[in-house]
Amino acid sequence: MNDKKTDEFVKIAENRFNSGFNCAESTLIAVTSAMKIESDMFPRIASGFGGGIISRYGSICGALSGTIMAVGAFCGRDEVNNPEEKEKFYNLISIIVEDFKNKFGFIECKNLIGCDLHTEEGRKRFYVEKIHQKKCNEYVKFAARKGIGILSSR
Repeated sequence: MNDKKTDEFVKIAENRFNSGFNCAESTLIAVTSAMKIESDMFPRIASGFGGGIISRYGSICGALSGTIMAVGAFCGRDEVNNPEEKEKFYNLISIIVEDFKNKFGFIECKNLIGCDLHTEEGRKRFYVEKIHQKKCNEYVKFAARKGIGILSSR
């Protein structure tokens, strides 16, 4: 996929995120759309991953999680008797995760945004300081771009 087309799908992720979808839903929608994967389950299967896996607990970044789900939808395993396929898939995910970590320093939501979304105080700070716009937009765009790039090169 060329850069211009990739940019269009990254913009979809950003627009979805800014319209109210969470980070995981947004990247899942954009990456699966780029790869022409359709399911009634998108974005619903990613709804619990916003704010760090398990709804605001601050673990792995939701944007990263949504992208990983999209990569799995495109090239995840269908059978357990193929260890080579499992290894190939894990290697793809490792590239995405390591590149994200190298770019932003962390993969955990709490560390990336600097507040705890599981608390009222943390959520208030998140909105007052506009962390959604200042930080999370970049995570969403980077994760979507990375997922599309990895899958396009396969």
